[in-house]
Amino acid sequence: MSWQWRFLLISILSIMAAIATGEMVLAKFHPQETLNFDIGQSPACFAKSDLLPFELKKDTTCYFRQEEFSHSVRINSQGFRGKELEKEKPAETLRILTVGDSFTFGHGVSDEQTYSAVLENILRDQGENVEIINGGYASGFSPDSYYLFLKEKGLALKPDLVVMGFFVWNDISDLAETQWVDVDTGGLPKRIESRLRTVDNFGHLQFVKPRKRFQIPILRNSHLFQLIYSYKSSFFDRLITGFDKNSNFDPEKEATSIYDECIFIESCFPKYENEWQKVRKVIGATGDLLNKNGTKFLVLIIPTKEQAAESLCCGWEKLTEGETTGVNKKLEEFLTSKNIAFIDLLDKFKDVDSSKLYFDYDAHWKTAGHDLAAHIIADFLKEKPDYRNLFSKTNP
Repeated sequence: MSWQWRFLLISILSIMAAIATGEMVLAKFHPQETLNFDIGQSPACFAKSDLLPFELKKDTTCYFRQEEFSHSVRINSQGFRGKELEKEKPAETLRILTVGDSFTFGHGVSDEQTYSAVLENILRDQGENVEIINGGYASGFSPDSYYLFLKEKGLALKPDLVVMGFFVWNDISDLAETQWVDVDTGGLPKRIESRLRTVDNFGHLQFVKPRKRFQIPILRNSHLFQLIYSYKSSFFDRLITGFDKNSNFDPEKEATSIYDECIFIESCFPKYENEWQKVRKVIGATGDLLNKNGTKFLVLIIPTKEQAAESLCCGWEKLTEGETTGVNKKLEEFLTSKNIAFIDLLDKFKDVDSSKLYFDYDAHWKTAGHDLAAHIIADFLKEKPDYRNLFSKTNP
């Protein structure tokens, strides 16, 4: 072998050794967001659904791990978070079904710390024979899914009361992500899919197409490449686009663009008019469905931490404190016009230091947020005659 070939071989081996060393050092001391890490952060709690974008995987335990929290989640044999339950409602028992997204599900807290579980304990401590089913995520992640879940599955549980957790930020904008692939004669959904997300074979909820940083197979789990990508993303994005003519469709980027501060600003409401029309349609239909079934209905309006904390209210560009409540008022006006009862948590959440209620970086409630919400609901149910009368069946 000539010296030139020996030099080339040594150079290649040296570069490979340097890359391998860099990979090991980064993985140990400064790990990057690789595809395996990204998947590992996504809990394997989900299952494909013929009705909704997803449902919860029955009879399983999965794990939520993020920087600010780590906890397990138990999904029972009926596909709901929490303890086991009978499909048939026990005699002389008030059954409450909560539906909603990750707030109702309890992202960031343990099974017994969700507002559904805390509310059940509060009412039981008051002597009420009550059972609360946490339908968060089992009912999908948007109001159209909540309606369809109740119509096709939820009412079979014979709830006396349905509480719909409505997060004012993405429960509106999520309707830009869902698509009604089948509708009834009234224009209401019979089957719903997500344009952007799907459930993989392991039960992870993932984007339908990998993020651009994960689209090069040999590099998607390289810590060194992911570090370089963080600083040169525009270059690599152009490179990937050159090889993949469909790469301009970026589910993560589209999802992020949907969730902006515009949802709060009254002058920007027309941007989401299609979504507002869907909100009115499906919540109105939910009220009619439950009223026909003789089931009480209550909407729980869940604020963002930017709304609850004056110090955070103007964190988004162009957003002023007064504008943060416009979306609540718009929703409340509609609910009032439909005679649908609601609780807006915002005012009472403003009375508490938001750092005690919400995680610092994650958008969800800490244990204290769930606890406060549960006490507010309990007080409402005992103070309002229409709801207080529900408890008469448990105390004949």
